Amino acid sequence: MFESKSVPEFLNLLHAPNCVGSAVTMPHKVAIIPHLDSLLDEGRIIGAVNTIIIREDNGRRTYTGTNTDCIGIRDALLSKSLPKEGQGSNAGMVIGGGGTTRAAVYALNKYLGCSPIYLVNRDDQEVQDVIDHFADTLEVDLIHLSSIAQADEISAPKYIVGAIPDFPPSTPAEVTVRDIATNIFGKKEKGVFLDMCYKPRWTTLLGIAKENRWQTVDGVEAMIGQGLAQISIWSGIKRHDIPYEAVSKLVREEVDQKAQAS
Repeated sequence: MFESKSVPEFLNLLHAPNCVGSAVTMPHKVAIIPHLDSLLDEGRIIGAVNTIIIREDNGRRTYTGTNTDCIGIRDALLSKSLPKEGQGSNAGMVIGGGGTTRAAVYALNKYLGCSPIYLVNRDDQEVQDVIDHFADTLEVDLIHLSSIAQADEISAPKYIVGAIPDFPPSTPAEVTVRDIATNIFGKKEKGVFLDMCYKPRWTTLLGIAKENRWQTVDGVEAMIGQGLAQISIWSGIKRHDIPYEAVSKLVREEVDQKAQAS
C-alpha cells in the first residue's frame, strides 16, 4: 500500500503497472474527478469519489471513480433494527452540509427509499447548495429544517445521519442545530441514528439519541462498511465472503490506538 498527499504524486502511483485500485480521501474527493475516464452513478450523483477502479480496455488502462461512503452509511444504518415506534415513517434526516451530507442523502434516498429528507445545518447556504446539487439527479423532497418551530410540526424520521464534528455549540446557529436534534430525538417516534464523526467514537449526539431510546451506530461502522465495499470492488470477492468480524476488530483497534496516541 502506498500513500500520497498531493494529486500529481498520487497520479504517478495510480498509473503504475502494479496499481490495481485506489482509495481517495478528503480533501481530494472532488479534485480527482477531472483525472478519471468515467464515473459510476454513485460518484457522479454525489459529486465526489473515494474509490478508483482500474480496468483494462483493449490494452489501455481506464480509471473509473465511484463512491462507497454511501454504501458504508447504508450498511451501518441497516446494522440496527428499526424500533417499532419508527417503522411507520418514510422520512430521513441529515445533520450537516458538506460532502458527507451528500453521500448520506444519496444513501437515504436511493438505498433506503427515504423522502422527504430533512436537512439541519448551521449554514443556510450549505443547505441550499445540497438542495441545488440534487435538484436534477434525485427524486427526493429535500426540506431545510431550520427552527424549533418547524421541528415541532413533524414526526421523527426513521433514519438520521450526523455529519458534523463533535464540538460544543458556540454560535446561535450551532445552538439551534443542537436544539433541533434534541427535539427530534425526544419525539415519541424512534429510529436509527448514525453519527459519522468517530473522533471521539462516542459523541454528544449519540448520547442524546441513546438517552431517548434511539438505536445508535458510531462512525467507525460506516468506515468499515465503505472499506469492505472497496475491497470487494478491487478483489472481486463477494462481500459475504470477506471476514467482517476480523476486519471490524482490526479497524476498531487501530482507531482506538490512534485516539489514545493523540
